[in-house]
Amino acid sequence: MSHNSTQNDLISCNPSYKLIAIPNRALCAEDLPTRIFRLCEEGFDHIIVREKDLSLDAYVLLLQAIGRTVPSRFWPRILLHTYTPSEIRARCPELEEFLTTIGGFQLTARQINLRAAQHLTTFDRAHSFIGTSVHNKEETASAYSNRMSYVIASHIYPTTCKPGLDPRGLEFLNHVARFIDPSSTELWALGGITPERACAVVESGAQGLCVMSSAMIEEPEMLVHAFRGALERVS
Repeated sequence: MSHNSTQNDLISCNPSYKLIAIPNRALCAEDLPTRIFRLCEEGFDHIIVREKDLSLDAYVLLLQAIGRTVPSRFWPRILLHTYTPSEIRARCPELEEFLTTIGGFQLTARQINLRAAQHLTTFDRAHSFIGTSVHNKEETASAYSNRMSYVIASHIYPTTCKPGLDPRGLEFLNHVARFIDPSSTELWALGGITPERACAVVESGAQGLCVMSSAMIEEPEMLVHAFRGALERVS
């Protein structure tokens, strides 16, 4: 089932909460740009293009393919990762329309430590969503001081994406929720997030639910339906 949408009409599984996909081309059974199109079409609010192993040139090629495949009405849902819009534009000026329209980008914890957030260009700062991920209290404090518009707390539950690493749990999510200001910074949760766990996650303070493996493996329509059904039970 497809949904009609305009550039400013993001479809959320619940008006109060967002559903975010973080693709992994290694897990995707189909062409990644096509999968991203389907995820947007079925109702994911944001897609974080997080392929950290790609060089800048390879990442540019991926974005070019996404721009050709994903209709422009969905571009505001796209968030970059690791590379900023200005870095991409410098390497590939032909992507300027795409880069101007996308929702924003995510800085790595290392970039935050190197004070990258304090040296962003005017072009970068024009984007609505500039975020980072946090894995401990120190990174949470740093994200807060850098005024990120979203923060991803990771990882909450056990996940195959990080085998052997103990999850930080809902207690950590609660800590981050108490630390940041929800009126200026959205809190998203990552790591083992399933429809069955959705209620506990949002009740612990998350405004967004991030999924990785399931977004690559399961049918997007069924996945969105499952999360929508779960979140309808949240008061």
